[in-house]
Amino acid sequence: MEKISSQQNTSLTTQEKEQLQQVMDQWPEVFQTPKGLPPHRPFDHAINLVPGQGPVTVRP
Repeated sequence: MEKISSQQNTSLTTQEKEQLQQVMDQWPEVFQTPKGLPPHRPFDHAINLVPGQGPVTVRP
């Protein structure tokens, strides 16, 4: 995992960079570069749209 360099995230304060680095060090598996595709799922998610209809607001 890469460390945050002084040239990256130039819009962050020094304190924010330190806090971000602490989080990245605490959870390295979350910030690793993916090594492949996610596992195959037995179902696909789809949002079926009806032509001319507005957004659907239905609770799951």
